[in-house]
Amino acid sequence: MARHLFVLTFLEWLAWCGKGELRVAPGRLVWAAPDHEAVRCSLSFAPDLEPADDGFLLAEVILPPRVAEAGQVWLSFEGARFEALSERSFRLLCSAAERMHIPFHLASADVQAVWSAWKDNHRVETAHLQARRLWCWALGADWPAGKSTPEVASLGRASGLWEEMTALLSSEADLRVKIAGTSMAAWIPMVRMAEKQGLLPQGETAPWRPATRPYFNASCAARRPAPHFIAWQDPLCHEALDALPLDHGAMVELMAVATGAHHALRVSSGQEPDIAAWTEDLQNLQAMAKKAKGFEARQALTLALVSLGQLLPQSAVAALVAQGKVPAGWAVASPVPQRHATNPKGTPQPAAPAEAEATETAMGRLSCEAPPSLVLESEVPAARKGSTKVKGPGRRSVVTASDPSMLQGTAPGTETSDP
Repeated sequence: MARHLFVLTFLEWLAWCGKGELRVAPGRLVWAAPDHEAVRCSLSFAPDLEPADDGFLLAEVILPPRVAEAGQVWLSFEGARFEALSERSFRLLCSAAERMHIPFHLASADVQAVWSAWKDNHRVETAHLQARRLWCWALGADWPAGKSTPEVASLGRASGLWEEMTALLSSEADLRVKIAGTSMAAWIPMVRMAEKQGLLPQGETAPWRPATRPYFNASCAARRPAPHFIAWQDPLCHEALDALPLDHGAMVELMAVATGAHHALRVSSGQEPDIAAWTEDLQNLQAMAKKAKGFEARQALTLALVSLGQLLPQSAVAALVAQGKVPAGWAVASPVPQRHATNPKGTPQPAAPAEAEATETAMGRLSCEAPPSLVLESEVPAARKGSTKVKGPGRRSVVTASDPSMLQGTAPGTETSDP
């Protein structure tokens, strides 16, 4: 027998249980048997919320709805049947259903597959929308119209590359824990992907590994991500960067995705957003792209920004764009003076102390708290002559939940293994 079928949230379910009736928009109801196609249709009308397993469930209603005011309808709780959309959802909600003496079952495998696909699509769509919003704010431009633009292609390219990069570490739990919350959380997936693509030689004796090892050890010992990802001013990072084939466009592409990921993971781990560091990394990235073969500076900029936007917590993106103290177009307007000169071979070198000091007040430090509330701290001078570290009073950290698997806490100890 066909029934009214619809997907509801956990809070709606609790309210329905308490009142005996639930007021909903009739468009959310699907008149069909509870098969996977009907569930797919019902999910298209579900509230636009984070699709957590314990946040949604499926309801079948037997009694006809009662018409309410303003085109709404009332659904009777009598005879309603409820199903969990996944095994995890069933485990999380079963005890609540038992306490309220509500019939509660696990949906069929076909329905569970529909729910899983819908969750994946929702998360991809959300990540893409976040990336577009951040890109528009950073560049002070509208998102290009059309479905075949380079910017649209960068959305899938950035997310696909990062997923593939992190998947290379899926079987190395100890390494993931060791690098979590450090600059290596984005660096190691990048160099592993470069190995896979043939950009770097593989094997423990590969020449790039000795150059990277000191930076790897120092980063893991620091147990927090550095403000910069392309940290030419750090001699250890400088040596590691020199060992990479940065004249190759494919390497710059990986560097762009990893740069965005680094800054997103840094915010997710509780560090304050550092717009000055973001700007400098983007400038260094574009400088690399201009010298690389088969890659453009605009491509590098876009990839880094969409990678950042896709991986940042939703609250951080909303707060960054809405705070109003960093103007739109910050990524391309009034370039921050470079802290690093370039030697005859084209390798950036640490700038003179006076030049470094001149950059300290180029842009303030942007910090935020959760729930999202961003504060742009005033411009501050360098702590001492020649310092390249920006310090500001009243630091506040972002405390946000993060989904990236790289953030699992850092293991104790300072001596670490070869990357």
